[in-house]
Amino acid sequence: MLNRRRFLTSTAAGIAALHFTPAFAQDAPQLQIFVPAAPGGGWDQTART
Repeated sequence: MLNRRRFLTSTAAGIAALHFTPAFAQDAPQLQIFVPAAPGGGWDQTART
């Protein structure tokens, strides 16, 4: 017979199993930023990091 503790344990295990399934990675779109500064300057270095 299914008691309350076994029901809650199996429900928690089922939720945990769904929660910890591996996620599939997606490619992020390419981001382009226009930096109005000379190459090698302070803003250029900040934009490249």
